[in-house]
Amino acid sequence: MSKHKNKTRRTNEKRLAYRLSRELNSFLSANLNFSPEYSVKNNLDLVDRVRNIVPVGSILVSFDVTNLFFSVPQQTLLILKDLLFRSDFSNEVCESVYQLVSLVMRQNFFEFDGQFYEQPYGLSMGDCLSPLLAEIFMAFFERTLVFTDDNSFRRYITFWYRYVDDIIVCWSGNAQLLDDFFLWLNNRHININFTLASEQYGPINFLDLKLKRVANRIEFSVFRKETTTSHTIHADSCHFTGHKLSAFRTYIDRALSLPLSRECFLEEIAVIKSIASENGFDPHIVDQLIRKKTTTPRDNLPTNLTTQQTDVKYASLPFFGPISNKVAIVLTRHADLKIAFKPTNTLSQILIRNKTPIPKLEKSGDELSLRVHWAKWKSNRYKRSRTSTK
Repeated sequence: MSKHKNKTRRTNEKRLAYRLSRELNSFLSANLNFSPEYSVKNNLDLVDRVRNIVPVGSILVSFDVTNLFFSVPQQTLLILKDLLFRSDFSNEVCESVYQLVSLVMRQNFFEFDGQFYEQPYGLSMGDCLSPLLAEIFMAFFERTLVFTDDNSFRRYITFWYRYVDDIIVCWSGNAQLLDDFFLWLNNRHININFTLASEQYGPINFLDLKLKRVANRIEFSVFRKETTTSHTIHADSCHFTGHKLSAFRTYIDRALSLPLSRECFLEEIAVIKSIASENGFDPHIVDQLIRKKTTTPRDNLPTNLTTQQTDVKYASLPFFGPISNKVAIVLTRHADLKIAFKPTNTLSQILIRNKTPIPKLEKSGDELSLRVHWAKWKSNRYKRSRTSTK
């Protein structure tokens, strides 16, 4: 097979594998009865779980799994298979899903500098199924290798919460016991290794939070990495005003949602104003957004669940400046439409087609196995949906 045809075949296989992976991830996320006990969904979930815990005589530590995606073993497929057959799916569906996931995981290659390379172990970076499979393995690791009856260190763990590969722990033992536990933890599985950080060297950073013990309570503040930039959509950019302010609304919503002390809150607002100023905005716009956020009753906020919103029709318009706003006003007034603007100068529109397209007649047909599996999967899902609606 020529080098060009081989490259074409591998590219097509990867595209099909990605589409199949996306479908499988949507199906498993929606239907698999899987809820990890020690995993948190986001920063607010963590705050809700630990804000009332009084760590008397304890210290905060964090563990980080080294190269998690590349360390997840093939054993994860068997764990997934066990979860599937414990679910309400028929044996036929369980076996089909298992075979499809196995097929996707075998498409573990990538292209770099014109050459294809195979990744012999772990999960593919960027694969839609990789986060779910990593979560399944880490939940299995915690349940069967950490929180077991033979773990003599378990009584020193006040809480243990994980987000993907980052773990925060409240440790009630002394420093020597912590070192022993760290050594024990790194010997539980040949593939999994941890790094350790302790609050003895400063506050613990977890997600976008900075946690610090103050008078036997946990104080929260916002954490930003040293590599974080202050870039947002500039005030002079030809974008819809709502898009320009979306970043600041996000920052403000986070500051108001977290139980920050007054000092930490004022410090965070000062940072947000500095970001606004660097991007050409008047810093007072931050105060206006805060007033609007705090004075608007939550019951009056728009929601897709209200009956008034169910019959509203939406239309998307490209944004070219003030003329687009005028067109939107006319359409809203006379056509009973809700207008959503879309930018016309995004980076994705410039960079998305950064590969040389392959003519259709030169594309390989060797990915037949993937196409057949994917077609069967789509067909079965359609049949099930038709049956359920009858």
